[in-house]
Amino acid sequence: MAEKSIEQRVKDIVVEQLGATVSSSVSKRTSYVVAGADSGLKLDQAKKLGVPVLNKDEFLALVGGQPGWPG
Repeated sequence: MAEKSIEQRVKDIVVEQLGATVSSSVSKRTSYVVAGADSGLKLDQAKKLGVPVLNKDEFLALVGGQPGWPG
């Protein structure tokens, strides 16, 4: 597995501080998947399972962040 970027680590911290759990896999119990341009297998799994997929701006709107932060 690839090492997480600083941006991803910050996003994980934000999500955890809001009371959610960050997971490295996608399942039927997954609430959302935040997908970028190179999401690959996780994006495919989310679509197959019917898990809602958010882009970066949708994620920021959900957690109350501003576009452009973090990253």
